Amino acid sequence: RVGDLLRLRGHTRAAIEQFDKALKSTQYLSVEINDRLASALLEIGEYKRATEVLLPIVNLYPFHVPALIKLARSYVELNEIENAVNSLKQANSVNPFNPEIHCMLAEFYQELDLPTAAELESENCKTSLIMQKMDS
Repeated sequence: RVGDLLRLRGHTRAAIEQFDKALKSTQYLSVEINDRLASALLEIGEYKRATEVLLPIVNLYPFHVPALIKLARSYVELNEIENAVNSLKQANSVNPFNPEIHCMLAEFYQELDLPTAAELESENCKTSLIMQKMDS
């Protein structure tokens, strides 16, 4: 939990060191620690390492939507748009009501010059945002 406190106070690199120590102290994959480490790595722009930390999570837990979304963010920063889209499609198959997925897909499809898919996901984004507001 020290890593979380450090990260909250803006000491992201120190938090990463703590998350790394925590990972080394466990024999098994820790989804919680890997996820937190990946978030911190994304914050400081270490996208390749974030991808390396996230892949074991999504390989073992292909339904872990937050990890899939973070993986997509990492891929896009590495200019791997198609991998980002695939991660988001996987996340969408688990939770089709998450507006973040649709909004990101709309943006990526536009970048890939797929206007029909971009328009569809843009509409899905708007609809899911409306539904989210209605639920809160």
